[in-house]
Amino acid sequence: MILRRLICFVIVGLALGACQTVGGEKRARQFETTVDKLDVSPSSTIMVVYVGANNCPYCRDWESMKDGVVKRLQASGVEYREAISPMYSDTSSPYYWPDDIKWITTENAAYVRRGTPRFLVLVDGKVVRNRFGIRGYSQEYIDKLIAARGAKQAG
Repeated sequence: MILRRLICFVIVGLALGACQTVGGEKRARQFETTVDKLDVSPSSTIMVVYVGANNCPYCRDWESMKDGVVKRLQASGVEYREAISPMYSDTSSPYYWPDDIKWITTENAAYVRRGTPRFLVLVDGKVVRNRFGIRGYSQEYIDKLIAARGAKQAG
């Protein structure tokens, strides 16, 4: 009985720890807005932001394979930015972020506080996807956004 309570306590603690309050609303550190719930227009700007750290071994794996991905993104009209800090404990420091996206570190600090490599997807300046780990990058998700943008242009 004590073991069962302890396990329940740990599970509840982990679930609560996976969320933080951002702008008065609870947000999971990882999330994804499905493409069908987004307002993607032909003029929408789609951006992928890679958040990495020099002391992250998984980030080095991404670095070794990113060139082809970046070329594909740019050919599809998707912007690509990087924020690479010396240590993954500094990923939310605005010092390591490009000027045009530093606002993420203040308005959405919980999104980038822990876990690298991290991939953020923005549509028209709004973070619509936040995932970490090498598997956090999803070409399938990006392709759906590009298709939604193109479908509205054709329609």
